[in-house]
Amino acid sequence: MIEEIKRKYKNFGDATIFRIEYLPFDNESKELGKRLIMYLNCYNWEINEWEKIRLTFQNIMKLRLVEEKRQISVIFEALLIEENGRVVIDFFPNQKDSAGLLEENNNSDLSIHSKSIFYQLEN
Repeated sequence: MIEEIKRKYKNFGDATIFRIEYLPFDNESKELGKRLIMYLNCYNWEINEWEKIRLTFQNIMKLRLVEEKRQISVIFEALLIEENGRVVIDFFPNQKDSAGLLEENNNSDLSIHSKSIFYQLEN
């Protein structure tokens, strides 16, 4: 799933986050399992069009969300990796070198560690 998201939306450059829902209890499965749903307007590089999508993060292990008043949520470049059985997405990563290599920012305004990620188009 991560490779498909990267192929279509690359690093979410110039995307905007317009809604976030955090659910500490999963009503669909009736299990404890933190879930975060994020709604974005982002560019699909495969079809060269802007789309509204929904990213769903299942079983959140770590969440960092810092919200500033009247701050627009435009993403410059996101880090999206899978390591050690966890999905890591950092919407405000550090640039590691001049070649553009990204690394997780411990002081990021928005980063998520979860067991899995899914996406779907919004209407």
